[in-house]
Amino acid sequence: MKIRAIAISGEIASGKSAIAEKLAGTLNGWKLHTAGQIYRDYCKTHHIQFAEAHDRVPDEVNRMIDAQQGEIIQTHSNIIADGRLSGWLGRDLADVLRVFCYAEPEIRAQRLSKRDGIPVEKARAEISLREAHDIATFQHIYGIQDYRAPALYHLRLDTSFATIEEMARHLKEVVEAG
Repeated sequence: MKIRAIAISGEIASGKSAIAEKLAGTLNGWKLHTAGQIYRDYCKTHHIQFAEAHDRVPDEVNRMIDAQQGEIIQTHSNIIADGRLSGWLGRDLADVLRVFCYAEPEIRAQRLSKRDGIPVEKARAEISLREAHDIATFQHIYGIQDYRAPALYHLRLDTSFATIEEMARHLKEVVEAG
């Protein structure tokens, strides 16, 4: 398969954004598009605490961000699209490598705790709340039963114990092998 684009999806705090960023830095001429950063920027602009975004960001904003990500996946070459729905958005495109990142729940809680400077217990609760909300939102807006379904992805990466560098190196080898 000739790979024109890479869609990296995954669980909260699975390392998907860090892997996408590292991969973009190692593939010459490839650019990164991050849906999560657009979402965070929207929250910042509208004075919404990210932890409260699930209750305060309208469906139209989710649709707009996802439409932008989908268009980029469909029309751009040498693009790495990082976002929870990136794999689903590229599901019908034969030249898009779809990758799903996951990790053990406790490791994800520790990562989120470190990244956001919150206690691990609060990170666990936030992950649980956000994931339940996201699944309900994706089903409500798009009719998606489960964006994590293995059939949507070419690769599933357990990031629990591998480094970001190891994961990015592995994906680079896959892309270069075509």
